[in-house]
Amino acid sequence: MILGRYKIGSLKKGNRKEGNMLRIGITGAHGLGKTTLAKALAKEFNLYYLPEVAREMLGWSPDKDWRDFNTYQAIYFEEALMNAHKFYLNSCIRKDIAFVTDRIMLDIKAYAVYHANRGVIEWDKISRFSCPSEYFGLFTHLIFVFDANEDRTDYAGIEIQEFIEKELKNFTLSEQGNKRTFKGGHALFYAEIPAYPDAHKIIKWIRETSNDFQLDNLLNSDTDLAAFVKLYKKFGIDVKINKGVDDMYDIFLTMSNQLPVLKYREAFPTLSNKFGGRPEFYSRIVFDKDGKFVKQEFWG
Repeated sequence: MILGRYKIGSLKKGNRKEGNMLRIGITGAHGLGKTTLAKALAKEFNLYYLPEVAREMLGWSPDKDWRDFNTYQAIYFEEALMNAHKFYLNSCIRKDIAFVTDRIMLDIKAYAVYHANRGVIEWDKISRFSCPSEYFGLFTHLIFVFDANEDRTDYAGIEIQEFIEKELKNFTLSEQGNKRTFKGGHALFYAEIPAYPDAHKIIKWIRETSNDFQLDNLLNSDTDLAAFVKLYKKFGIDVKINKGVDDMYDIFLTMSNQLPVLKYREAFPTLSNKFGGRPEFYSRIVFDKDGKFVKQEFWG
């Protein structure tokens, strides 16, 4: 499977290596507590946190409501999200890092379909946001957060939730206990959780369904700053390292004006002044003076 120009792993049909890194995907409509859950899991397991970049991009242009995007804005916005998601996934795969992602590729397609339903994006352009079945082979766990009573999100959220639920069923080959096998033969642990999930219960479930290798191979003191800098530079990203207190160093893991979202700026010319400034960071990894991993922090 190719994301961007990089190959993602060797995923043999019907077979998942016992030693796969712990990799968790969280999907669902907006306003249901996915981000809070993703950050809790990242902190508990020391996972590389892949943020929902839509919130940050919208933050650069607070006068814009994505529900009212025109064709130009909607297409560039969804493409920017897809490019950023692929970038983060490729970063994890290239470095063989365990991760949790706040939203998956299927979510991006769901929002694109929402815009198609309102006549903003032409249906023949939806294919560029497709989610291949091989994609599910990246995950060990998949969590679908849903609005059980349809009172936790808005009308658009319900439409998006119904699309995601339908697509997940279309991709499913079989279900057995809390495992689901997707097209391509990729089996993973699957959970459907009501809105504002109890993170402690999810943490317990992940521990119960993960092997020792997965729980031992997380972000730890063996993860060094130099490896992250080298990785980002392979993607053409000019990494700026901030020297913090007590001779520690910070590397920020979120969207920046270095990542492939320039077409989004084209769709919103008024962003020019804010785009080059410091964005609202969602997380960072802190290294000590010797360049060894210390901790991961979250805010926003």
